[in-house]
Amino acid sequence: MFETAELTRSASAGPQHSASVESIQFLRFLAAMAVVLFHGHQASTAHIYQGLGYIFDMGAAGVHVFFVISGFVIMYTSYGSGDAGMPTVRFLLKRFVRIFPIYWICCVAYVVYQNTFGTGYNLPLATWIGAIFLMPGDSSRIIGPGWTLSFELFFYLSFATILRLRALTAIALLTCLFVATIAVGFLIRFPGLLRIAHNPLILEFIAGCWLAYFYGRIRFGTFGLGIAAVCTGIALFVAGALLDYREIPLFIVWGVPSVFIVGGALMMEQSGRLPKSVKRLGRLGDSSYALYLIHVLIISIALDIGLRGIVPLPPAQAIGMTFIFAVICGVLAAAIFEFLERPLLGWLRRNVVDRFSGRASRIARLEPAKS
Repeated sequence: MFETAELTRSASAGPQHSASVESIQFLRFLAAMAVVLFHGHQASTAHIYQGLGYIFDMGAAGVHVFFVISGFVIMYTSYGSGDAGMPTVRFLLKRFVRIFPIYWICCVAYVVYQNTFGTGYNLPLATWIGAIFLMPGDSSRIIGPGWTLSFELFFYLSFATILRLRALTAIALLTCLFVATIAVGFLIRFPGLLRIAHNPLILEFIAGCWLAYFYGRIRFGTFGLGIAAVCTGIALFVAGALLDYREIPLFIVWGVPSVFIVGGALMMEQSGRLPKSVKRLGRLGDSSYALYLIHVLIISIALDIGLRGIVPLPPAQAIGMTFIFAVICGVLAAAIFEFLERPLLGWLRRNVVDRFSGRASRIARLEPAKS
């Protein structure tokens, strides 16, 4: 979901190498911007226009595209086209430095602003801890969209358990486990982080994993078939809107179309005929995580400095303001990525991921072989 442009693939033999999957970068940007439009329209209308609200609320589907992308990225960066997975310690360290440091920095920004200019956060200690460490039920208490990060965290921890297996065995086992835990949810309910195991949305990650498995090994489509898959995904989104997406399980009404769109984009990429406009806009995908985390705060600040008094805006003005919000958030997120997130990630990868995963590998080599 939040990986940067260089997707490092670990092959079963030989050194790691990098390749940019530009279609994924482009979709990350579109998905993040869809969520921004969803929240921006809510802010500019106070959610009073049901027709417009119904259309813009579909921006929440960007989360489902993110989940499919996340499954793809994790499988692709961990296994690539080989059978051996990334070392588990390195995988967990990479996930930690990618998710938590910038999330914590954004949390501080939210808390400082809300305590200074807003109503603040009146949370018990347990809820603070849950929000800081992305526990289900608490992960949205500081940053509203943070609830999705609980799903990401669950998926990462689950994926880490199968990294020592061969690629096909690993993904097949994880698929069976996720299907089983969803089925078990009809009988008993797991507590804490494990409660996510009952949610069918985790199948969207698995779908992304399977796309990565085939993408790294076979040419599974043509440019024309990719276009058809993307159009099918769009048509399914439209059909869901016509049938009332609020009455259909989200992993079906938005998850299935997301798989078609991501899969179609990958087919187009494999064909080598990806449009140049997609490649150019794909560069904005780098800042999608910052955009996702910070946009609600930016919109809140805009309301507090003068817009709140004129909300709800008339429909046409509300649409215009929604896109203005999106542009402002996009520009600021790009700046945050360039001047804060990118340097921070580089430092953390050198001084945390490389240092400690290298140390773990050296220790493993020194351990005596078991008889």
